[in-house]
Amino acid sequence: MVPNRIKKLQKSLNSAVLVSNTSDLAYLTGHMGLSGSFLLVTKSKAVLFGGSLEQVENIKNDSIKSIATYIK
Repeated sequence: MVPNRIKKLQKSLNSAVLVSNTSDLAYLTGHMGLSGSFLLVTKSKAVLFGGSLEQVENIKNDSIKSIATYIK
């Protein structure tokens, strides 16, 4: 179900979206407790950045220092 939410969002995007609201993060990932994290969603990728690099199924984890590599 959760990957479908992200895929649905990806289909509607014209540009990348950075999600930081904890309620939105929980809705999109299915995980609570991602406070201080950011989810970058592009047409082809979903990457979770932040202090709590909890593994979320089908979402890549990375350091916030690398965010520029995903936005082009």
